[in-house]
Amino acid sequence: MKIKNSDLKLDGINILGLSVDFIPSDDVNELPSLDFDINFDIMSIQEQGKFRIIMEIAYNIGKTRKGGYSFYVIGEGNYSFNNFQSKTKKEIDEFLIFSGVPILINYIRSQLATVTASFPYGQFMLPTIDMADLVRRKELEIRKAEKKAEKKVVTE
Repeated sequence: MKIKNSDLKLDGINILGLSVDFIPSDDVNELPSLDFDINFDIMSIQEQGKFRIIMEIAYNIGKTRKGGYSFYVIGEGNYSFNNFQSKTKKEIDEFLIFSGVPILINYIRSQLATVTASFPYGQFMLPTIDMADLVRRKELEIRKAEKKAEKKVVTE
């Protein structure tokens, strides 16, 4: 089957910061299952049709870290569009959220797997992510921030 090229173009992808620690555990087979913290922001760049997604992923970070791995990573993806002028805001948002964000997640996943491949517990594979849930929670976060900003403007 021939592929159809996307109107979303990946112009560049980078790791801006990466910290990975190995934390010894008494039982290698029973490493804790911990929650991941993931956050992303989509920004429009001055040049029309250019966008940047910044993503942070944290795992087992804090004062009481459990045995296994601990990491914090910041990545960025830079994107542009073919036929930008013909796209609606909704189309652009959908391309960035449902293509751009997963591209960046997968890049971060591969970088973590590569870095941890020679660690004592072996390669760490970032689990698959429920994108629908991630997007829903991000939208709620944005709405809460907008309401908070509106209240601040009204009270000033």
